[in-house]
Amino acid sequence: MLFPLWSSSYAAVTNHNLDKAEFVSLLTGLAKRPADAFQTMIALHRFRRSLIGIENEATHHIRVRAIAELVVVLESTLKRQFHPTDKMLNDLLEQVLAANPKAEAAFKAFKAAFKVSPHGNANPSVASTNWVITNGLSRTATAVSPAERIGNVCYLMRWLRNALMHEVDSQLDLYRNRKTAEDVTGLVLCALRIAKHSEDNTLAAIP
Repeated sequence: MLFPLWSSSYAAVTNHNLDKAEFVSLLTGLAKRPADAFQTMIALHRFRRSLIGIENEATHHIRVRAIAELVVVLESTLKRQFHPTDKMLNDLLEQVLAANPKAEAAFKAFKAAFKVSPHGNANPSVASTNWVITNGLSRTATAVSPAERIGNVCYLMRWLRNALMHEVDSQLDLYRNRKTAEDVTGLVLCALRIAKHSEDNTLAAIP
C-alpha cells in the first residue's frame, strides 16, 4: 500500500527503486542497531493504519507522530555510524553531505533561502515550519539532479527534527493535509536511504 505512494520520489532522490528487495536492504542496514529497524516498522505500520478509515484529529496526530519517530530513527542511525559522537542531526547531516559537494551546496542554498524568507529572523513557529515543509517539497520536486534533491531533503529533515521534537501543534500542514504528510513521510524514508549511502560510501558517486 505504501510503496506506490513514494516510489517516484524515492527513485528520484536515492537512485534506487523502492521495491521489496530495496526495503529489505534498508531495514537490514538499520538493524545494525536493532531498535532502529523495529522503530521504523512500528512507525510505518502506524502511518499506514492512519490512512485507513476515518480522518479525524486522532488519525492526524498518529500520522504526524509516526513521521517524528522516523526522523528520530534517522538521527539514531547516523549517531551509530559516527559513534562515538555527541552531534545532533543538523551537524550529522552536514558531515554526511560533505562527501557530495552538489548535495552540500543544495543544503546550504535551502538554509540561505530560509534566512531571507519572512521567517528567517523569527523563532521557530508553525508558520516557519510550514514554510520549510512547503519549500522542501517543492525544491526537492524541481531539483535537476539526485544530489540536489538529497541536499534539499536533508535540510527538511534537520528542520523537522527540531520542530516535531519540541511542539505538538495541529495547525501544522502535516496535521491538516494528508497529501503533505504522505509526501513528507516518503522523503524521510529517502533520508534513511541517504544515511545508508553514507555508510556504504556511495554518496559521493550520486550525480
